[in-house]
Amino acid sequence: MSSLTTALLRKPALRIVALPLARHAPAQPSNEPTNHGLLTYYHFQSAAKKREETDGNFVKRKGAWAMQKATTTWAGFGKAKTGSWKLRLYQWGEKIVDRIEFEELALKSLDPSLGPSILHPDISGKRVSEKAEAVDTIPLYYPPSILSPSSCLEHLDVLLRHRTPRHRRGFWFWFSIAPFTAPFALLPIIPNIPFFFCVWRAWHHHRAHRASQYLEECVKRKMIEPEASEELDKLYKQSSTDKGVILDRERALQISNLMEIDEVDILRAVEQANARKTS
Repeated sequence: MSSLTTALLRKPALRIVALPLARHAPAQPSNEPTNHGLLTYYHFQSAAKKREETDGNFVKRKGAWAMQKATTTWAGFGKAKTGSWKLRLYQWGEKIVDRIEFEELALKSLDPSLGPSILHPDISGKRVSEKAEAVDTIPLYYPPSILSPSSCLEHLDVLLRHRTPRHRRGFWFWFSIAPFTAPFALLPIIPNIPFFFCVWRAWHHHRAHRASQYLEECVKRKMIEPEASEELDKLYKQSSTDKGVILDRERALQISNLMEIDEVDILRAVEQANARKTS
């Protein structure tokens, strides 16, 4: 039984999958950190939250309720009548999500409280404690024919050091301009869309910032352990490599089934990477 199959069975608290997507053209530098010209998607998957952890905390319980309510309401907009403002708003919102960088979306999906226990810095950047010692490790799976143990871990570290300040700035930017959208609340009939958009973007950056800080601490404490995955490697060897493409759509869908990754997330990352490699 392979290490990946074993990990899927034992369900570690957190696992990471490194998925190289495409190569940048040598003559076209990018502002994004790359691993020898590679654009890599890191998928973070946590084990299911324990019920007692949610039930025992009032703030977490109310926060989970609010998020579920917002998710249900938003999904309802997508089922509204054709031509209604709710459906148009939903379609516009989905287009906005597709334009958000896949790195931010991946980080935002990670809840640090579900990973191995470790105290991490708050939004101000201050450390809570230096005494917390992590005991669990986080497997980082990668295709060995494309990445090495050191290169995938090094690139993850570079990516996190790039994303942490970026999302901190993003949080404060959207949080600061949200009050200026208050006058839109005076308009009748429609809700204050600009305000909710600013709050949503601030919340998005906050989630990504917390996750990035947490993972940085995990890297520093050597909690993340690269593990070669032969299953991933087999799929990558079948993938088209034309014009800088490393992972094609067909193989991406197969990986989504293997690694239990949402098809929409991995295909969005593939499309963005293909667009960036020529930009």
